[in-house]
Amino acid sequence: MKTKDKLFSFLLRSGMELSWLYAWAYFMSEAMLQRAFPLPEGMGTFLLAALSTQTRWFPGRGWLRFALVPVVQATGLIFSALFVAYAFTDGLRPFFGRAWLSEFFLPARGILDGLSLAVLGGFILAFWIGGSATARRSDTYTSICHRFDLGVTALFVLYLIKFILVYKGGIHIRDPYGELAVFPFIIFSLLAMGTNNQRGHAPKAFLAGFRGIGLILSFSLTVLGLGVAAVLFFLPHLTRAAEAGFRGLKAAAGLLEPILVSILRFLFVSRRMREEPIPPNPAPDVLQFGYLPAEGGWASFLHHLIKWAVIGTIALLVLALVSAGLWLLVRWVRLKFNRLQSSQDPPASLREVLQLIRSRLCRLWRFLLELLHGYTCAAQLFGAVTRWGRRSGIPRLPGETPLEYGCRLAGVFPLFYQQIEIIVMAYHTEVYRETPLDGSHLKNAQAAWQHLRSPRHWPQRLKIGLFGNRQSPHG
Repeated sequence: MKTKDKLFSFLLRSGMELSWLYAWAYFMSEAMLQRAFPLPEGMGTFLLAALSTQTRWFPGRGWLRFALVPVVQATGLIFSALFVAYAFTDGLRPFFGRAWLSEFFLPARGILDGLSLAVLGGFILAFWIGGSATARRSDTYTSICHRFDLGVTALFVLYLIKFILVYKGGIHIRDPYGELAVFPFIIFSLLAMGTNNQRGHAPKAFLAGFRGIGLILSFSLTVLGLGVAAVLFFLPHLTRAAEAGFRGLKAAAGLLEPILVSILRFLFVSRRMREEPIPPNPAPDVLQFGYLPAEGGWASFLHHLIKWAVIGTIALLVLALVSAGLWLLVRWVRLKFNRLQSSQDPPASLREVLQLIRSRLCRLWRFLLELLHGYTCAAQLFGAVTRWGRRSGIPRLPGETPLEYGCRLAGVFPLFYQQIEIIVMAYHTEVYRETPLDGSHLKNAQAAWQHLRSPRHWPQRLKIGLFGNRQSPHG
């Protein structure tokens, strides 16, 4: 098993363990200490325990390496416990000082405080043992299923205790994480079981014709699952960070408001208007949503400034779209020139280049007119079918007759066999037999073309165009 596969499996299994373990730690910490258990310190304890089990990184050989294992384990556990305890202080004193240690451990504590410290130490030890055991445990499918059963049981017991406390004792404990812990746990578990089950002896090859779309969907679903699980795992902390950032942004905007107003008045308000006395009424709070500035003065100039800014933005977007269209046109012309150079002599003068561009634009104009007015003969319909097949990944081969191309196209798209046959037979009648189509046959061919170009068939066409046709060329 490759190192990156082992690391990915370890991360998924760690997400499983941390989801239910931190849910219990958060609940007990809020219930007994009235403070949330620190997530960064808990994750650090878990990962540090996992790293300390990797004895191959230790120096020395033989008994010296194994003698270092308990020393490293004890040192890491002590530092992890100190980091978690420091997170429960005010954080004003340095970590490597004695002040916070004496304040945290030396004061006389009652039985309840001693029990709270014991619970805190128990969860520190639980995170350490969980990280060490996860690193040592085999990552087989059966082992992951056993850990999944344990996690489901732990979360069920946690929710049962919360239910009893609320409905029997009337005790409400603030626990925003416990309500969401089941979702990242299930996502991490499904990803871990799915990825580790691929190492069995069962056939894992994709079905013929679905390898490309299978790889894309597998990668997309894995990344999406990891992203959703990570967001749900950190959601309470992300919510608090967003609230703190919003408060800071609001305070900064309130401090910068007089400066911005002064700059705008200096830039856009005339001197005579600036010399007018400012009314003594305090300025309203611009951060309140219900505030609207009065008409005239700097507010009017600010209104015009915003209006022209919006107009300028729209103009820039239109300019960007036009530029993108011109770039695509130039790219398309260059592609046509490259094909022309590979088939015949390149244009010798600017006049020939302009004539080539003019012919391409005329062809594009005729194509747009056909789309607008519809196709009036079978030759136009067969040309549309040829373009339809080329865009679907089945181009017409050189020297291939319309009947042969229709059979090959119907072999790739068997659901459209009847529509393709109607258009090809109409083309044979009109071109080879030189017999004009009557109204009913032309309407049938037009209806068949409308069915072919229906948007509901785009997914199948896109699959064939992107990943190719796995069938035989003769259908």
